[in-house]
Amino acid sequence: MKRPLTIGIAVACFVVSTVGFVLFQYEAKALSWHARHGFTQRWNDFEIHVPLKYDVNAISSRSIQIFALPGRLRAGLKAPFGVISIFHAKDDADGTEMAGLDDRIASASQGQGFRLVNTRSLDIAGTPMHCREQLSENFRSYGPAYVVHCQAESKLLFASFQGSAALLVEFYTVASGIRVAKGK
Repeated sequence: MKRPLTIGIAVACFVVSTVGFVLFQYEAKALSWHARHGFTQRWNDFEIHVPLKYDVNAISSRSIQIFALPGRLRAGLKAPFGVISIFHAKDDADGTEMAGLDDRIASASQGQGFRLVNTRSLDIAGTPMHCREQLSENFRSYGPAYVVHCQAESKLLFASFQGSAALLVEFYTVASGIRVAKGK
């Protein structure tokens, strides 16, 4: 009699764990990243503070993404989402190419219903940047969303944000908190 009860409990725990993982997979992934790395990511010569709900994908020495994506349950409830991307050009030619790509992406965003609503300055690790904020009032039924493109005058450093309006301030907080790594 005990054996079927034990098996039943084990199966129930497995089902609940699997459903929980499917519903909250991105949140679990972010927590796992923080358990391994803490709240700081070193990338190139930079040190980036990563808030708890964000995960990191250090794609290459040229780019890194910091993102907050809701799992299926929270996405269905239209929870905020955001992707912060930082690009570092290796030289002037690479920077010019990246600036052209950045401009084409900004133009494509306008074709998807985003409109320029603001420009502002941002400083990343002592590098002044100029940012263009584009807003869509109802992005794919999620509600207000932003696409932000920031570019250094030297065209060697770029930052962008795509996501919910609710995370726009957090983008500027994370980006302005990027510092030159100590010991470099």
